[in-house]
Amino acid sequence: MKQKVSWFQTPTGAMTAILIMYLIMVPGKMIPGLMFHSPLLEADAWHQTSDILTAILILLGVQVGNSGKTKEHIWGKSGIEPFISLGIGLSLGFLALYEIGLKSVFGIILVVSPGSLEQIKVIPFLPIPELVVMETTPRLISALVMGVSALVLFRMSRFQIGVGKKYARRLIEDDGEETASDGRLDALAFAGILLQVFIPSFGWIEYLCGLGMAWLMLGTAKGIVTDAWKKINHAALDAETTEFISGIVNRHPGILGFTVQSYWIATCMVVEIKAIRPRLTEGLKDVRQALTEQIGTFLEERGHKEYRVRVRFEEQPFHEDRVAYLISERNGREIVGGTVSDLMRVLICDRRDSTIFRGREEETTPEEIGALLLEKRIGSFNVFCLNDVDLRMFEDCLDGTKIPVVQAPSFRLNIVGIRNSDALAA
Repeated sequence: MKQKVSWFQTPTGAMTAILIMYLIMVPGKMIPGLMFHSPLLEADAWHQTSDILTAILILLGVQVGNSGKTKEHIWGKSGIEPFISLGIGLSLGFLALYEIGLKSVFGIILVVSPGSLEQIKVIPFLPIPELVVMETTPRLISALVMGVSALVLFRMSRFQIGVGKKYARRLIEDDGEETASDGRLDALAFAGILLQVFIPSFGWIEYLCGLGMAWLMLGTAKGIVTDAWKKINHAALDAETTEFISGIVNRHPGILGFTVQSYWIATCMVVEIKAIRPRLTEGLKDVRQALTEQIGTFLEERGHKEYRVRVRFEEQPFHEDRVAYLISERNGREIVGGTVSDLMRVLICDRRDSTIFRGREEETTPEEIGALLLEKRIGSFNVFCLNDVDLRMFEDCLDGTKIPVVQAPSFRLNIVGIRNSDALAA
């Protein structure tokens, strides 16, 4: 029998519970904060006012997401969630830097040197805290409020993250992480106020801990923003559509390889083609125009009104390597090959796409050939052998170097390509 799920364990119910929690917490902190002249309680109450707005936005996002994907809503309707997550992450980062970090720095300065900030206090929007000395009883009440708040926030954050994972709603998970950050801040405030009760001279400790919490909040904000940005830039096309577009590109001659990527810029879908072409290819303008028109026609047939097709060509990359050839003499002619007893000089060649463009001769011996080729970073040793026995003897000379011995296609230098190289001819 299927177990009935409570409404509060659904995405809408969970965010409604979070909203109710903040609606209770804000006056629960604001009232004692005003009564006891506690800047810490007041600041936290204002901070959680923004959480009320966030919860309302998430509730709207969940409702929009539940309505499903249509052609008119290219974010998939539920695709609005990454944008709200992005807003949550950015607001959390702003609060970490401005409300917590900067205020903590000013607080430490005020504790160390109370009159040092008088000149900049006139500057508006600077979060300079007011140093108010509270009596023991108000401090204990403030600590109690912060302690209870921290426990509730930690419990609700686990509940919120659990619902988000169960229903694959990353937006709710991200807000749960922010709720946990609020809990850590309240726990820090609880510890700081309690420490001030027993050691009044330690008033600066809460500001020092505030810097640490600002750093933790920035880490949480970075994770939320990064994940949301990846989802915003997700592939805009499904696999079937991407495969069809790949078929269009593949039909054009002269394209050696390509990739198809799709993403959204606001409401405009972008299809980006990166194609590899042979060097010195002509007619690229015509190919780009043809691809743009064919892909655009296909997208319009699929109901996409706003789109942009980008075609970028890249030259085929060069393949460069360095090889060595055995050079010996037969009947007064230089040849590529011979036996181990002919191993007295080798030609070190740099090749680009199998064409030699630079070469240099080096003298060697069968005993020194391995060390020489390792020093010159040779990829292969090329030699033309008449039988397998000679080939294996060359392999024995290079034993332990991991440099392969390759049978050259011919003993003639011009067929191998040595005489055709302008660099060698010079």
